[in-house]
Amino acid sequence: MRKFLYFTLVIAALGLVAVGCESDEPTKNEQTTETPNDGEEPEEPNTPEEPNTPEEPNTPEEPEEPDTPEEPEEPNTPEEPEEPEEPNTPEEPEEPNTPEEPQPEYIMDVALAVAMRIPSREIGLADNYYALAFADDAENVELGVVLAGAVDDEVLQAGTYDSSNETLLAAACEMFVYEPEGEYAFTSGCAVVTLAGDTYGFDIELTGEDGGVYHFTYEGVVLDMEIEDEPATLDFVPVAVKAYREASWEVGNFELGLYIDAKNYHALDMFDKIAPNDNYLSAGEYRKSDGTIGKWSNIVANVTTGEGAAVADAEIELVHNADGTSTLSGFMVSVDGQRIDVDWTGTIEGFNFGGE
Repeated sequence: MRKFLYFTLVIAALGLVAVGCESDEPTKNEQTTETPNDGEEPEEPNTPEEPNTPEEPNTPEEPEEPDTPEEPEEPNTPEEPEEPEEPNTPEEPEEPNTPEEPQPEYIMDVALAVAMRIPSREIGLADNYYALAFADDAENVELGVVLAGAVDDEVLQAGTYDSSNETLLAAACEMFVYEPEGEYAFTSGCAVVTLAGDTYGFDIELTGEDGGVYHFTYEGVVLDMEIEDEPATLDFVPVAVKAYREASWEVGNFELGLYIDAKNYHALDMFDKIAPNDNYLSAGEYRKSDGTIGKWSNIVANVTTGEGAAVADAEIELVHNADGTSTLSGFMVSVDGQRIDVDWTGTIEGFNFGGE
């Protein structure tokens, strides 16, 4: 084994020498002992095959550079926590739709076309009452409405007039229909009045005796709206005041006669609602508007003929004095416009203060 290896190494070394030292002259080993034949060209000695050049030993591969350790990843910077979302503000609940108040079903719904004021005195009312007459365009419906304004108003003012506070006098309101013919009275009602310049707007609802609701509207000028002339004031100082009472009359009902002369007198139909008794009227305020001055009251306008007129409005204050006298103060206005102012103190004949 060693010889073989040695031989191999020698051959390889010779081959290396031969390759590196080639010459035209043969070497000793290459010279032949044979004599060439005459005339024959000597054979060229066999050129030994060049030994295989040993393969260059494999150049050991350069060791791979060790993997550079990857730089450790930077630790994940914790993300800043997101700001918590603001809680949804609960939406304000929508206000529930307020159901519209049901409109009453009207027995009649009339658009009026004409309006005028009737003199208050003609229907026995004071000047601060507004008696209004309306008619539709076909003049088939006529409506009368009475509203109470302030004493100092020269014309009817805008506002709401209602039977609940007696600014609308339902009992004085009436309607007449020509076709089909019929008359209607009312028990309650309300009127909404607007005013722009001389133009009025009326929205009137009246409840009839049948329980039905009647509706009327008007927009336009009210004829004769300007306040009437001030009633004539009669000079008057009572010469005597007497009280009368009939046994058949209601308790507390007296008639006071304010005497102009020995014969004629203005009459006050008085009804004591404060403390009724059969002997005298209680001290207090009496008014036509609240029924404590009744319908039989009147003013004598002509003492010669004794002609008189019913009282449209009156307010009288009665005071009983410590000395047994009484004081009357106030006013009376007739339906014809005559007015008397009362300011009197004396003894009222017919009162018995010694009774109950």
